[in-house]
Amino acid sequence: MIQFNHDICSDFATTIQKEWLETNGIGGYASSTPISANTRRYHALLVAATQPPAGRRVLLSKLEETLSIGNAPYELSCNQYPGVVHPRGYRFLQTFTLSPFPTWCYAVDRCMLEKSLWMAHGHNTTVLTYTLREGIPVQLSLRPLIAGRDYHSLHYKNSTINTGVERIDSNTVRIVPYDAPSTLYLRCSAGEFKSDGAHWYKNFEYPMETARGFDDHEDLYSPGYFSCVLNPGETIAVIASAQWAGDEWEAIRAAEIDRRKRIQVQCGWVSPSPLVGEGRGEGKYIGDSMPLTPSLLPALSETKGSEQALSVTKDLHLCSFDKPLTQHLPH
Repeated sequence: MIQFNHDICSDFATTIQKEWLETNGIGGYASSTPISANTRRYHALLVAATQPPAGRRVLLSKLEETLSIGNAPYELSCNQYPGVVHPRGYRFLQTFTLSPFPTWCYAVDRCMLEKSLWMAHGHNTTVLTYTLREGIPVQLSLRPLIAGRDYHSLHYKNSTINTGVERIDSNTVRIVPYDAPSTLYLRCSAGEFKSDGAHWYKNFEYPMETARGFDDHEDLYSPGYFSCVLNPGETIAVIASAQWAGDEWEAIRAAEIDRRKRIQVQCGWVSPSPLVGEGRGEGKYIGDSMPLTPSLLPALSETKGSEQALSVTKDLHLCSFDKPLTQHLPH
C-alpha cells in the first residue's frame, strides 16, 4: 500500500511531482497528482477509449470541489495558473492512499471528508465517491471541467462548443460539447445539477508539458455544477461515463475489488484472504492499484488491454518511481 501523510500532502513542491493512474482494461484511464492538480495534458478524471483500445478522448478533465460548512466555503481543488496556485485545497488533505483505489481524506474545520475514485473494468466509466466520515451536515458543490478533445491535443475557449445540457433526470445530464465521441454522461446520486451558464476556466498551466518543450496551457469549460447536502456517515457518488451507465456504483465497486483481488492472488502478490491491496515487496501501485515491478510486467501484459493502458504512461513518473516507466519495460 502507498500512503502519503499530511506532511507530504501539504508540501506542494513534493506532491506535485507524484502521479497516480487508474485504467479500465480497454485503453481508457484516469490520472492526476495526489493533490488533484493536473500537470500534463494527459491528466483527467475520464479519458475514454472511444475506439478501444484507441480513440482516446479527454471527456472530464476534473471536478472543482467546494465544501461549505455553514456559510464558510472551503475549496478542496488545486490548479496551477501562470505565477499562482489556486485554490490550495492540499492544505486540507490529511492522507492520500492507494488501497485498493486512490483515496483522499480531507480535514476541514470539524469535518472529515473521504473521496475515492475507480474505473469500471471494460467500460469508459469513472466513479468518485464522497463520504462524510465525521462532522456536521455540509453542502458539497462539484463543478465539472470539460475538454472533449483528443488526449494528445489541448483545448481553448472557442465559439463552436455546444453549450447545451440535456437533462436525463434531476441527477443526470448528457453533455456533447463537440462531436459524438465527446459525449459525456454525468450523474450525482444525491445531487441536483444546476446550470449557471457557460463558464470558461482559462489558462491552466501544465508544468510537465513545459519541461517536455510542448504547449503547456489550456482552457476548460463548465456548463454548471452538482450541489447536495451530505450528512455524517452518508456517501454520494458521481459517475462520469462515455455511455449511460446507470447508478449501480456499489455493485461496480464490489466487482472491481473482487477482480483486483483475484489478479493479485493469481500473480502471487497476496495470499487468498479477505484482505485487498496488501502488496508484497517493493512494488509500486499503479493503474489497477496493483504493485508493479519490472519482473511482473509480463503478467500484466497477459491481461486484455493492459499493454494499451500502459502505453499511455510513456514518459510518466508514476508515484515515487525515480525513472520514466518506459525505462522499466522489457525490451
